[in-house]
Amino acid sequence: MVRLRDVLTAEEKQRVDELKLLILDAFSDKERYVLGQEVREIFDTAKARYYEMLNASEEQSATVEFTAKRKESLAFKISNLRNRRRLSKLSKVASL
Repeated sequence: MVRLRDVLTAEEKQRVDELKLLILDAFSDKERYVLGQEVREIFDTAKARYYEMLNASEEQSATVEFTAKRKESLAFKISNLRNRRRLSKLSKVASL
């Protein structure tokens, strides 16, 4: 399972660590809230980036799957066409 901390860039991790230290040294609840809000914004950005990447990956795999099915279908049609041609040739030879 992917943790949110794993999705953060090096700069985001460093900024979150700095903000945590600032929260510990904050004098008022308002200051802690503002710093915490900044941490949440960083996490929300990372979360959005992760889900965007995940959706892009799913779309890409769906496209690959669709293409594979399409190729299988095309191969099946070609195979059937070849078999029909063989049968047609065999029936012509047999009728002679």
